[in-house]
Amino acid sequence: MKRLYTAVIIFLLISVASFYLYTIFLLQTPSTLTKPFSKSNSVASYSFILMGDTGTGAVSQYEVAKSIENYCSERENCKAVFILGDVIYDEGVKSITDTQFTTKFENPYKDISLPFYILFGNHDYLGCTSCYLEYDKESPKWEMSSGYYLQKFNSISFYALDTENFDEEQKKWLTTQIKNDTSTWKIVLGHKPIKTFEETKVKEDWKGRDELKEIVCNSADFYVSGHSHILEDPGTINGCYVKQLISGTGGSYPREVQKPYQGNFFYEGNGFLVMTVQDNLMTINFFDKSGKSLHEVTSWK
Repeated sequence: MKRLYTAVIIFLLISVASFYLYTIFLLQTPSTLTKPFSKSNSVASYSFILMGDTGTGAVSQYEVAKSIENYCSERENCKAVFILGDVIYDEGVKSITDTQFTTKFENPYKDISLPFYILFGNHDYLGCTSCYLEYDKESPKWEMSSGYYLQKFNSISFYALDTENFDEEQKKWLTTQIKNDTSTWKIVLGHKPIKTFEETKVKEDWKGRDELKEIVCNSADFYVSGHSHILEDPGTINGCYVKQLISGTGGSYPREVQKPYQGNFFYEGNGFLVMTVQDNLMTINFFDKSGKSLHEVTSWK
């Protein structure tokens, strides 16, 4: 009888221990198996900085530049900066040796080790526009071999336009290129916006605006511009698929929006825009001049 009692006790102890170990296995197994398959760990992401209306040489331009430097040094996935026009205020440059190339571009961005892709703005057109193209050969940072061009990064296409001279040749080029483009993301860049609620630009109807809208309406994912001296997500362009984004305070004096505001987001201060692509996910983030995140949205394809 004593032996039977001992055997029962041993059996019960083994059963309890086995149940405990099995329970621990069940609790731990899912996280151990699923974590290595997380998409965010296997697909690289790429960030692009976009800002317009930069070249004042003012303190605000340097503050924005410092925040971009900090952002990119922390994440190490930044690929390029796009300056969306008005690169040098107030009247562009006078020659290829104009010191404003140094004081309003090279010096503010000297600590950002990325290529800067340049677009024309209305203030740039008041000076020597051919000097901008020539400066491409002088500066390792300045990228502008043509007045308009296509810049690709893997499955991302950036169409840099000249909205100051959106002529028939450029319209034909953009229409053909974007129609035949198989990239996952198609982002069109220009200086002047198609849609904005910035108080001085809300009613501006610039030459070529309607034609550009017709081309990008349902063929591009985003149209990103400056010219409006605000940060803004005004929403989808009326009657279209394409979304308008505005980053026009890289160094300029900010303005106000028309009230009551009708878009998704605005900020009447200096800052910049970051577009981060991870395969079929696009993350849009607006930052102020100190690097504080102001507004974030995502888009899937």
